[in-house]
Amino acid sequence: MLGRDVYVLGVVARHMSGFSEELLRAYLQTEFCFSVPEHVDCRLVIGEACPELAALMIDGAGTAAVLTAFNPRSQPTAVEDNADAQRALRADLEDGGWTIFEGAGRGRTGEWPPEPSFLVIGISFGDAGHLAAKFGQNAIAFSGLDGIPRLVIGF
Repeated sequence: MLGRDVYVLGVVARHMSGFSEELLRAYLQTEFCFSVPEHVDCRLVIGEACPELAALMIDGAGTAAVLTAFNPRSQPTAVEDNADAQRALRADLEDGGWTIFEGAGRGRTGEWPPEPSFLVIGISFGDAGHLAAKFGQNAIAFSGLDGIPRLVIGF
């Protein structure tokens, strides 16, 4: 099932026991929608080019990531806990000085409710991975200048 737009980091075996093919499919069937001023809404799908995302990186940012603090390790979590974690992630992103846009990840199968997410322009892969690990996330979507989000698993 792993394709050219899915990357698994070396730490996956230690952190990802129980990571099923069904969960991988759910990640791959998620689309991320963000409202971006001065652009048409930005819709990201793993492995599909997004010209709006590429345009956001023209001014030298070069990278982007989709991050959330909701539902750590893909386990349903209390609304208040999710909201607190998302506020803490937002504070970390603001402290980092990155450009952030709010949106949500929505499964195309309808099994999970939308998860609030941030599109973070200019964040390095290392910083995105650090924040994913800090907030207990299994995966992120990460893109370079080509505007193609790739699923990276194993934080």
